[in-house]
Amino acid sequence: MDSHIKAMDSPLCIGLDNVRSVGTWGMGGIGKITIARAIYEKIYTQFEGCCFVANVGEGSQKRGLDNLQVELLSNTLKDGNLNVGISNTRINFVKDRLHSKKILIVLDDVDNME
Repeated sequence: MDSHIKAMDSPLCIGLDNVRSVGTWGMGGIGKITIARAIYEKIYTQFEGCCFVANVGEGSQKRGLDNLQVELLSNTLKDGNLNVGISNTRINFVKDRLHSKKILIVLDDVDNME
């Protein structure tokens, strides 16, 4: 597994200040989430905020996308009392609170780009 984790170091470019998006995909049961979790545990301390959300697809179907977004923001900002209303307000809130921070977000089982 160490070789798989090492292979992800280059695409992540942790030392850079720009936005990075790295995806993994493949058949179920081959260890994608295990590798993602190991990388997260290895690097999360290098970020001002972080969040690991498992089962995004299932969670968005059960709780709704709005609730999933609020959960993600609450966990990332470490603010359990976060109360962000409608989507348009939430977009401005995210811009204000996160635009200059180094944030790590790992989303597991994303089955829809929405």
